[in-house]
Amino acid sequence: MDRHLVYHFIGIGGIGMSALARIALRKGYRVQGSDAACNANTRSLEKEGAKIFLGHDASQVGEGCIIIHSSSIKKENPEWQKALALNLKILHRSEFLQQLQQGKKSLFITGTHGKTTTTGLLSSVLQESLLDPTFVIGGILHPWNTNARLGAGPFFALEADESDGSFLKGEPFGAIVTNLEREHLEYWQTDAALEAGFQQFLQGVKNKDLLFWCQDDLGLRKLRPEGVSYGFSEGASLRALRFEQKGFHLLFDAEFAGKRYETIAVRSIGRYNALNALAVFGLSLRLGIDEGAIRRAMREFGGTGRRMELVGSAAGVDFFDDYAHHPTEIEVTLQALKEAVHPRRLVAVFQPHRYTRVRDLGALFPDSFSAADLLIATDIYGGGEEKIPGVDTAFLLQKIQEKRAVTYIAREELEGRLLSYLLPGDVLVTLGAGDITYLGRKICQGVSHG
Repeated sequence: MDRHLVYHFIGIGGIGMSALARIALRKGYRVQGSDAACNANTRSLEKEGAKIFLGHDASQVGEGCIIIHSSSIKKENPEWQKALALNLKILHRSEFLQQLQQGKKSLFITGTHGKTTTTGLLSSVLQESLLDPTFVIGGILHPWNTNARLGAGPFFALEADESDGSFLKGEPFGAIVTNLEREHLEYWQTDAALEAGFQQFLQGVKNKDLLFWCQDDLGLRKLRPEGVSYGFSEGASLRALRFEQKGFHLLFDAEFAGKRYETIAVRSIGRYNALNALAVFGLSLRLGIDEGAIRRAMREFGGTGRRMELVGSAAGVDFFDDYAHHPTEIEVTLQALKEAVHPRRLVAVFQPHRYTRVRDLGALFPDSFSAADLLIATDIYGGGEEKIPGVDTAFLLQKIQEKRAVTYIAREELEGRLLSYLLPGDVLVTLGAGDITYLGRKICQGVSHG
């Protein structure tokens, strides 16, 4: 890459785009970008040397720019149009990510759920074992407080996005595939196309001895992939034999290649995270990493932002935030949190995400909230999508009300009204991929400053 060029990121504040911009800065490239609003990512990138523009404007793009964009950026964007007019090089974020991987052994983590936590856990193991990894994660990895790192070591751990098919770009040296469920049909259109995309990904992993896929998952099992199967299921090549959750810690045993590994401890919750850790444990062993380093990294894992993140306490209530927005994610997340905090009352505040998801998966949401003692729902966060006639908040609320009680509070009223529904000792979790993430933090800050 020419270091005299300027890499201009449209939507630089996004969690995935900011990670790539951060790696580019570490490599010494000139980086700039635009976004509709400032956030923690834009502020930190600015401190690291990036030039940040607030809002999108054609004047921000000139000769010598290479444009980086994500699938969410529309071609009507004025910066994109300016780039076309100037005949500039335009790269999808996945193409730029592919360039960043040159000279590295890439370890792809993909699947419908669990990518961020699994990538964070693998990155932590690689770091603990002094392999100086590069990583790109769709969340902020604690305790490093970053979503990307440029290392001198051989491995590049990255979250590979299936939502827009971009996980098919690149040449994975090894991979973990966590699950395959019906999702992102706005891109894939049909279940058959989605399955074919995963099949293509699985076949493209170079070293099948380093391809770990979850046998417990029906969608993956249907594809009968090569590689190393893992799970609680009998017959899995890498098998979890025991599982126990104690508060916010997990314990499990594993059996792999004729050897039993007892009492693997992970600072996390939920059977689903035991599966994620199991896959990382097996892949790390196959990479030749010392068992002690793997165990230490898992035991001390600090988690990632927006994945069951404790954001504060106020009025005797603990506030958690979680990115869960798919029905399956919501269900297992609430069950795990309920087990961790029992017998305290669990309050879930749900912000539906994207009209297409509500349309395609609406019938699955009503069964997702059984572990919540109190459910509060707010308006759909469109995520840049156009509204779909007949698919609105009332449509989803009606479906949920067929199975359980739900209280609706408009998004603009949540911050002011929520505390009146809470009792001292409650545990509250905000659920969704939209701006619901700020709610708990704002309430806690408001109470502490009030």
